[in-house]
Amino acid sequence: MPTKKRATDSVNPAQDVANHEHSILTESLAKERLLFDRNTVLDHFKVKDFSFVLEELHNIRWSEQARVKQKEKEMHLKAKQPQMPLEAKDPILANDDAFLKDIDTTGSFTAVLSNTSTTPFTLPVPTPTPTPTNTPTTSIPRSIKPSEAPKSTPSQRVLHPIIMVPQASSTLINLQNIRDFLELGVFISLQTKMDSLESKPTEVRLRRRYEGGTSISYDVFDNPGKMRPEDWDRVVCVIVKGAAWQFKQYKYPNVAELFDKVLGIHFYYEDEAPEPAIKTWNVKKIAISKHERHKDKSVVLSFWKLLDQYVNTYKSHLLQKPRPTTGTKRSGP
Repeated sequence: MPTKKRATDSVNPAQDVANHEHSILTESLAKERLLFDRNTVLDHFKVKDFSFVLEELHNIRWSEQARVKQKEKEMHLKAKQPQMPLEAKDPILANDDAFLKDIDTTGSFTAVLSNTSTTPFTLPVPTPTPTPTNTPTTSIPRSIKPSEAPKSTPSQRVLHPIIMVPQASSTLINLQNIRDFLELGVFISLQTKMDSLESKPTEVRLRRRYEGGTSISYDVFDNPGKMRPEDWDRVVCVIVKGAAWQFKQYKYPNVAELFDKVLGIHFYYEDEAPEPAIKTWNVKKIAISKHERHKDKSVVLSFWKLLDQYVNTYKSHLLQKPRPTTGTKRSGP
């Protein structure tokens, strides 16, 4: 005799399993915190400032104007180079053209002279070229090679202050993103730069702009092996990764001596701790936000404020324009 089905038994077991899994998933999602979705990412950047685009266009226009001026200067110097006048040409060399015209190209390579074959060929005697009375009698050089053009002496070249950065890609700032950060005020991670397949430059020229319209140029390098001995006197700042091996090829590999002579800066993410070694070094620590890009400009201003204070106090002779300094000079900060 078949037993009666209890009222509590489910009519559709598969539906019960699906309902049970759905309840578990709903409970799990309720305990999670949603950080980003496609809508929150678009609404994340409240401040949309594209002024850096105008600054980049200004840099391009400035570079193009500098290139045009350099080309005009080279053409002006080339026009000033004295050339040998036609009348001063060697008559012996001038007779070569007439002589080569008499070569019989249909037969042998023997030259047929314009006079009789029994008359021996003699070179014409050069006649002196009359010198005009209203011109000086000094000799004129034939030409001046571009390599012999007058070059600027070391005292005439502008020697910019130098900023050293790490070579490693595991740091926050190196040659790939330092221009975007310190000149345009936008921090772009190195991972983003590498994903865009952007090549890494060998050196960078930065322009520190002031409110009055003036600016100071800084040269940025990451390879100490290419530095000349006299270049180290122009180093004003070292951006530190946090490992002592970064200074292995520096002129001052000792950390204590190095940061007694230059300004040390360490950038780190604000939600992470700085490198442990930084705690014992005489360097300044500056925090960068991972996601809040509207904070970048204030971080950049903090950096330039520290560097301006250091350069004006200890190495003001490297500035293109003299600036007043305060305090007594010493070897470091």
